[in-house]
Amino acid sequence: MARRPTGAFERIITLAISRVRPPEVQKLHARIARQGLSEHLSRLDQRPTVTRIVDGRTGVLEENVRPYGVIRYEFRYLRDIARFALEVAREMSPVLTGRYREAWFAMVDGAQVDPDDIPDTATEILITNDEPYHRRLHVGKRANGRPFVIAVPAGYIDRTEQAVSQRFGNLVSTRIQFIKLQGGYTLRNKGTAGNRRVGKWRDRMAGAEMTYPAIVIRSR
Repeated sequence: MARRPTGAFERIITLAISRVRPPEVQKLHARIARQGLSEHLSRLDQRPTVTRIVDGRTGVLEENVRPYGVIRYEFRYLRDIARFALEVAREMSPVLTGRYREAWFAMVDGAQVDPDDIPDTATEILITNDEPYHRRLHVGKRANGRPFVIAVPAGYIDRTEQAVSQRFGNLVSTRIQFIKLQGGYTLRNKGTAGNRRVGKWRDRMAGAEMTYPAIVIRSR
């Protein structure tokens, strides 16, 4: 989405600075870069997180560009994507007490985070749910192989991941991964979590920590 305007922006700068000489060239370069960025952002429905890179140095002001150097802006949409993923996951979740639907959250570097507070430097986020039966809902089966009956089709987490991929696949890659969560269930007996059977998985042995399905979203 942003690649085509960015490419044109770079060509315009190259043509303009060829007509002047240092030190004015740096000032012109910086002015044109800021103007181009502002115009590009004004055309977007959602404002992304912008990282400024000047001659390979992150966060440096545009005026510090070397004569005929490179000013690059990287756009990150992880905050918007996290909000979208959480919205879809909640829409597809079963609604009984509402507890499971509201238990979805985002994680960065192993810690829960509000989508609006995702760091500018983040390149990967996880979307998951810490309700004890989250894994069973995803797998869709009980330990004996019979369906886990609840008002939601099996594989809805896969469909949430697919929805993110279809909408933002040019910006991020997505996959499903089973993760451990702080405070997650520890099996008391073989194949059980409290009084719940958890099935024939690798982490079914007594004392093993339960793993939970998460949607991994990583910037390209």
